[in-house]
Amino acid sequence: MPNVWIRSAAWVLVAVVVAVAWYLFSLSEGSRQQPTSEQPTSATQVAPAVTSPEARYDAARAAIADENWAEARAHLDALPSNYRDVASLKVQVRNAESRYWYNEAMKVKAKKDYSLAFQLLKQAKEAGGNLPADAEREMRFLRPLAAQQEAREAKSAPAERKRAEAQARREETNAILREMHYYTSGRVGIAVGEVRFRSSLGEHNTSGNWTFVLVSVSVRNSELASEHVNPNNFTLSTPDGYTVSHDTGTYSLNYLGAVNLQRGQSTSGWIAFALPKANWYTLNYQSFNVSASKKITLGKGH
Repeated sequence: MPNVWIRSAAWVLVAVVVAVAWYLFSLSEGSRQQPTSEQPTSATQVAPAVTSPEARYDAARAAIADENWAEARAHLDALPSNYRDVASLKVQVRNAESRYWYNEAMKVKAKKDYSLAFQLLKQAKEAGGNLPADAEREMRFLRPLAAQQEAREAKSAPAERKRAEAQARREETNAILREMHYYTSGRVGIAVGEVRFRSSLGEHNTSGNWTFVLVSVSVRNSELASEHVNPNNFTLSTPDGYTVSHDTGTYSLNYLGAVNLQRGQSTSGWIAFALPKANWYTLNYQSFNVSASKKITLGKGH
């Protein structure tokens, strides 16, 4: 008789264990199937963050204030033309961009680089804005001169190779000219307004292939609480990597003074460097917080 009781108790215990296990399993399944505020109920609810029209509009306005026409155009093109005053802003940016490339073309034309000047005029036209009345006349004037220049450049070497090299140089110069006036991205950005060559600066003179390179530079603190800026933050490098710090002749100019920039502030001024002549240079910025670099050039004929 005790054996029967034991067997009965064992079966009851097994049944209880099975019931408890089933209950716990049901609870775990329910928790997995029950959606929570942190778990989407379907894949269609997971969407990448999209920049709001208001944020894009504000970014476009900021780019226009900085005269960064390419960035402004990119933001405006992503907005409907009937949003606020986007339509008129698009016209404003196109006109400003066309005018900018026209002015660059005239500067290069004055240096007798007719081929690059012709390319910049075409870029001004492609920007789609209003151009000065003499723009078409300038294009007709420059077209044969550009062709003659390219022919001369190709004469002393196999035509195809020489033409390709000349075109590559022009495209490189064009790209540097296009970008150097815009701030670099990042927490602190640098931009260059103008570059000049000088054979003398103050009481100092250069000789041979050496020159003073004067750079009108601007620094903008976009994100940091504070950024200390002074000429010591800058160096200039030739294409082969030869790098120099600023020359003491800097302080005879309207130079970039030492300043602490708070977030959103900017400063500008001139810095001078003494090094060999080159078609382009790399301007380097290095502080305790950030680093940045930008290619700069005067274009051909400086």
